[in-house]
Amino acid sequence: MDNTFKAPQGILRALVLALASRAPVTGIDIIKELERATNSLWVPSPGSVYFIIGELKNSGHLMTMPGTNEKRYIATSKGEEEIRRTRAAFSAGLVRNALILSTLAEMIHPEGAVKLDLVRRILEAPDDKVRTIVDKLNL
Repeated sequence: MDNTFKAPQGILRALVLALASRAPVTGIDIIKELERATNSLWVPSPGSVYFIIGELKNSGHLMTMPGTNEKRYIATSKGEEEIRRTRAAFSAGLVRNALILSTLAEMIHPEGAVKLDLVRRILEAPDDKVRTIVDKLNL
């Protein structure tokens, strides 16, 4: 079985922008953070990351931090605007994908379907209710 993770189209671009909106980052910072966040299940190639950084710079979504010898990138206001637009689209996609996965799991692994259905319901819930659930579960 192939263990290579195939990221959904556009996700790496969105993640590069999101990380660059939090703090100035290098390409290596981005790769290491995604590797850490996915428990090494996804380690994007340097070629992919630097290609996207170049595209985002050329389109005015990222800029190089001034006053440093190291190439660190930060999201511009245009980049921040793009993050806000893509956040809603990805959220809707997550709910749809959770529904599809829970339906498939019902057929393949019914016990797992309960967990995936819970994930879907949490994704659909308002943030304040999610916070209450997490607090009660000590997560």
